[in-house]
Amino acid sequence: MTARWSADGFVIGLPYGPNTDWLKNVRASGVATLVHNGSSYQCDEFTSIPLREAAGGFSAAERRILRLMGVDEYLRVHRVESVQGV
Repeated sequence: MTARWSADGFVIGLPYGPNTDWLKNVRASGVATLVHNGSSYQCDEFTSIPLREAAGGFSAAERRILRLMGVDEYLRVHRVESVQGV
């Protein structure tokens, strides 16, 4: 999975759809730590969004690859804060 920056967090493509165990667990807990480019971020507010809302975070080449993989749903997460020491 690839996370891309958004205005207040990240957008993540869901190649296996929205019903994976990891996503169910994250939604149930209400918080998660996302590691991106070597830094860790506390995140909350997990919202499924369609490609048209997520497209700005991905390059044209990435969007083509994601479409070829059948990815049509994305996860928007809100970044709460950076987590030090991880």
